[in-house]
Amino acid sequence: MTEQDLVKAQQARIDYLLKMGIKLESQEQKMTKALPQYKFVRGVCTTRNFNLPPFKVHFEEITAVGWNNQEREVSANICIKLPYGYSGQAPHGSYEYISFFVNWTPDVPATEPDYQDWFEYIGTESLMMYDNPMRNDLFHSCFHVTHKVYPPGFCTTRLDSNSGSFVPNPPRIVWIRGLLSWAVPVTNPMSVPSWGNWFDAKIELAPIF
Repeated sequence: MTEQDLVKAQQARIDYLLKMGIKLESQEQKMTKALPQYKFVRGVCTTRNFNLPPFKVHFEEITAVGWNNQEREVSANICIKLPYGYSGQAPHGSYEYISFFVNWTPDVPATEPDYQDWFEYIGTESLMMYDNPMRNDLFHSCFHVTHKVYPPGFCTTRLDSNSGSFVPNPPRIVWIRGLLSWAVPVTNPMSVPSWGNWFDAKIELAPIF
C-alpha cells in the first residue's frame, strides 16, 4: 500500500466511523470504566499506564497472546469487528500485522512486566483482510496467528557444576507482547499503532525433555 493509498484508507475508516456514529476515543474509555481494577495478572491491553494515546480498536483487536511450549511458538488471537474499512472486498484488501516481543529476563515480581529491561522484537506475521458485509456486532471474524521462537540457551539449560554438562533449567516466567497494527507493521514495542493495540501476558517457558 502506497503512502497516498494509506492516507485515503485512513480517511475512509474515519468517515465510516462517523457515519456509524462511533467516537474514536470511546473504546479505551469504555474499557477503563468497565475494568477499574485491571491488573497485570492475566494480561493487559491498554496504554493508560504509560501516558500514551488510547488504542483505536474499532476495526480490529488482539484479544489474547499465548505460548505453545512443545512447539516453541507464540500466538495471538485477532478479532476483526466491522464489515468495512479494510480497503475492499477480495481480491482487494489490506494487511493486519502482528508483531511479537519477549522479555527473557524479568527481574521484578512476576505479576508485573519488566519495562525497564524492555521487550526484544522477535518477528512479525501478517494476515490479508477484506471487507465482508456479513460481519457485524454479533458476527466477528476471529483468527489465530503463530510465530516460531527459539529461546536463548540460558532460558532452558544451565551448566551443572558437578557433572560439567548442561541440564534443563526450572520453568522460567517471561513476558510476551503481541502488537496488532493495520496496514503498517510496527517493530517498536512501545509504539501505539494508528489502528490496533497490544496485549501483554506472562508465560511459563519450560524445558522440553
